[in-house]
Amino acid sequence: MSENKISKNDITKPCIFIKYRAFSPLKENVKRFKNLSAYSTQELNKKLKEATNEETSEKVLKGTHEAVSKQRSKKKRILSFAFLIINLVILAVILWYQFSHMDDNISLEDLLFSELNWWWILAALGLFFLAQAFDGFRIWILIKHSTGQNRPWLSFKSIITQHFYDCITPMATGGQPFQIFYLNKRGLSAGTATSVPLAKFIFGQAVFIVFSLIAILVNTSNIIALNISPVIITMCWIGLGLNTLLILAIVLLSVSKKVVPGIFVGILKLCKKLHFIKDYRRTYAKVMRMVREYITISRKFFSNPFVFVGELISSIGYSATYYSIPFCIFCAMCGTHTEMWFEVIALFIAVDLASGFMPLPGGSGAAELSSKAVFLSLFLATGAATGLSVWAMLFFRIFTYYGFLLEGVLLMLYDYLIGNKKIEKTLQRLRSKR
Repeated sequence: MSENKISKNDITKPCIFIKYRAFSPLKENVKRFKNLSAYSTQELNKKLKEATNEETSEKVLKGTHEAVSKQRSKKKRILSFAFLIINLVILAVILWYQFSHMDDNISLEDLLFSELNWWWILAALGLFFLAQAFDGFRIWILIKHSTGQNRPWLSFKSIITQHFYDCITPMATGGQPFQIFYLNKRGLSAGTATSVPLAKFIFGQAVFIVFSLIAILVNTSNIIALNISPVIITMCWIGLGLNTLLILAIVLLSVSKKVVPGIFVGILKLCKKLHFIKDYRRTYAKVMRMVREYITISRKFFSNPFVFVGELISSIGYSATYYSIPFCIFCAMCGTHTEMWFEVIALFIAVDLASGFMPLPGGSGAAELSSKAVFLSLFLATGAATGLSVWAMLFFRIFTYYGFLLEGVLLMLYDYLIGNKKIEKTLQRLRSKR
């Protein structure tokens, strides 16, 4: 074989061999091999990295499918239905107790025809859908960046799916697996289907923490003046601290690979002594694997300015609109108090964080009692009838919990009758554009 006839394919293996063994059977071509060895090794490393990422995505997807299969099992469906019944019973008991132990009760007839400003209730309904539009936009940006496909309807439906399964699983743990499953079944690859919800969670969580800290710190004096229950405030700070710890771990681990693991080991050993965990080594491995996965996903998406700015704006928009819903309910029953907008947002961020510790789906019980207590404090401060606080709590739960359940049921009905039949045509159209 002459020097001129040696092709790239012919020398790929010797190139890689030279790089690691400093030896080649074709000594007369050492200079050419040296130039190509870097190219060959870079290509090999790139393919290995892609294969590793795909393998990791497949493992995550496999775990997701297992979680979805368990959730869809007869036992889990019965359990989910039982949780829903428990939620309704808890709500009924709370309403019965409140109405039977309050002297200034307001009847439903008086509420509907004299006390309620329906324009503010319509505004709350509009914010309910606007918040989901912001949330869906976050998914749309990431899908567009990953695949180049424009799929806004899929993005919005995946958000409904996530909220629905968050509402029927304890501590909102079921939403993300079902969202991954839903995206994968509708044409997204394993890597994209797993990375998109994860990236949305990371950035959304970071923005929520900053937004919450600003809102609570700015309104600290007002919260103290309203005499909000110390239990709610304490649970709020604990919840905010735990959420902040995860984001800080991601940031610090991306900067230092020695300090953060040592901190984690110390914390987990302490947790083991307190009997919070059984095996700190296994827990450590699980936590570090999760954090490293978060870092990989973050670098993949947020190095792009379009994705970063889009996620930032839509995440802020989501937090602002979602936590403005109770403000609209407050104004519907107490009159317009625009000066209290940011204060009400801070209070219901505290309610959300405090009720997150409740193991029942939707924070049932804790969410009702804490939101009712906050509304009562607001109504006392503005001179409104305290009997309205029970109705305010009911509207709040409709817009932040039961509304998501209704949407999820309607989406499942739509997919069963129409969506599942249309998806094949959609996927064929997208394949033809490639």
